[in-house]
Amino acid sequence: MHKPAQAYRWIGVRNCQAFLWAMYAEYEGLAVASFEGQLALLHLHEIPGASDARHPWLPNEIDGPGSDYWTMPINAATIAMLKAKLSGPRVLGQHGIVVHTHLATEGRLLLRACDQFHKECVRVSPDVPLSLLDRLLANGVLSHI
Repeated sequence: MHKPAQAYRWIGVRNCQAFLWAMYAEYEGLAVASFEGQLALLHLHEIPGASDARHPWLPNEIDGPGSDYWTMPINAATIAMLKAKLSGPRVLGQHGIVVHTHLATEGRLLLRACDQFHKECVRVSPDVPLSLLDRLLANGVLSHI
């Protein structure tokens, strides 16, 4: 019997950094992330394994002049560097320079956060454990699932 595909969950994110850190911890060593926007000031090229080449698992939402696209593996070293680079003001969230970020593993898109984490533009795969989302909701990182 064929099991129907589950729909992606729309979520509300209150704390973009805390949400990404939790997702990175959950998929450390298993996932790759992408970032799009005007990212030159972040120096993402300094992160080991970073690439500006398109990745087959990750969409490129913005394709035009003035927009950068970077991908990188998610592991202990890159997580530490991403935390340092993404924790500043006006990096993530409303008016942030990161316009889109995605997370994928084994060809499956786990996270799509678009339009600077706009309340109607963040969704996660049904593969993301509901227990993780419930914990983030209880801690105030998410506003709704």
